[in-house]
Amino acid sequence: MKIAVLADLHFPDDPPLMHEDVLQQSLQICRDTRADLVILAGDMAKAGAIRAGDRMIREMKNLPCPAIITRGNTEEEIPGFEEKISFAGVYQSKDVEVFSLETLPDAPPPSGKFRILAAHRPMEAPAGVDLVICGHKHRDIRENKLEAVRGLDPDKVLGGPPAVAFFEIQNNRVCRTEAVLPGFSIDDWSREEKETLFRQIGVAVKVNAAEELRRAEELNVPKVEILHKLSDAKSPAEHYLQTTKGEISIHLPDISFENPDKAAEIVRWGTDLGATRFTAHVPKASLREMLDEKNFNRMADLYAKTFAAAPQAVFGIENMHMRDGETEFERRFGYTPPEQLQMIRAVRARLPEQKIGAVLDIGHARNNDVFYPRYSLSQWYEMLKGEIVTMHLHQVSDADGVKNHTPITGWYQRLISLASFIKERRSGNFAEAALFVECRGGWESTYQMFRKELQG
Repeated sequence: MKIAVLADLHFPDDPPLMHEDVLQQSLQICRDTRADLVILAGDMAKAGAIRAGDRMIREMKNLPCPAIITRGNTEEEIPGFEEKISFAGVYQSKDVEVFSLETLPDAPPPSGKFRILAAHRPMEAPAGVDLVICGHKHRDIRENKLEAVRGLDPDKVLGGPPAVAFFEIQNNRVCRTEAVLPGFSIDDWSREEKETLFRQIGVAVKVNAAEELRRAEELNVPKVEILHKLSDAKSPAEHYLQTTKGEISIHLPDISFENPDKAAEIVRWGTDLGATRFTAHVPKASLREMLDEKNFNRMADLYAKTFAAAPQAVFGIENMHMRDGETEFERRFGYTPPEQLQMIRAVRARLPEQKIGAVLDIGHARNNDVFYPRYSLSQWYEMLKGEIVTMHLHQVSDADGVKNHTPITGWYQRLISLASFIKERRSGNFAEAALFVECRGGWESTYQMFRKELQG
């Protein structure tokens, strides 16, 4: 008997194309492999996503084989979901019995069959159960009678690309394999594709300009972004440019009503230094202020005045994230893709001849409190498609409160998996963007990780 397991897609009501593709590919894999049973091990729909939950049920009913559906913690927030899946909680064949957690009897009578429990969270096998199959952790686990699968979400999958897991049961023995979804790994990239991506990657100098630029020279890093506060950057930056013939970007101070001219001064300084690219945060202004059309237009004028100081340079406006103490409606403007795009397009309308686009900081997008459940990384990539001129690459950590700018240690890590990044980059999104490793306390480990992975 062959069982296919799908888990943790977090499919929203209005899915990005990437999640739609993942769903369709996964279902097609189940059909092509002629699975005898498909298990949905929870969190297939996003929290509270009623239409997505109904979609999962409908897709399972259209499969050519039976399905078992168990609730994840996200489906627990979908009203009536448990009642809707009551039809798909038990499967029996000659040699195997499969129960969802919702339908497992308190004390299942001996049957002589191999008994499987489909759950969402990892758990110890109850009495009378030979194997628990689950998701939830977004990584593969094999412990005694437990088999957890990493699942399908390209923004969260750990340890490898999204995959459908298979369990073949024969003579009470379990053989586990997987079908990896195509496009989420660099393993099938050509050497030229990997080298092209690596040449896009630079580093953000945040602390010690002299030391970090010297090290960037030694590693022949092709581009650096310098924080405007580093007053000692001029001489080492000039030496970096002379030695490497690389590219310099300047991260500007916040543009605000209170200090309207500071950023333009830095643009002129950066231009004299040889910078060809500039990053500006979204405005340092509250959402309440920016909802006033007059204030919004004043701010767009300030951006245009700043950017006009270097008409040949590339300018990007960077997304931000919520801060401690901010509420959803009493916060700074620019924490969502629509707000970021609104400002970009307003400034571009004032300077139609200049190159103005988005800076996507993937850590800011991920560490964005109430907004990340609405705008996953896949949704950021899709909504900013064609707009991204620069990206900031770093991990976030939740070990001691959520912290940004921590090192990236691999393609498929928590809390940010780069599976969706790989897929989007190869599809042509942000193909020309500068990609800056932005890790406070040391960018080198992340940069060397990319070098090892892309250059061997």
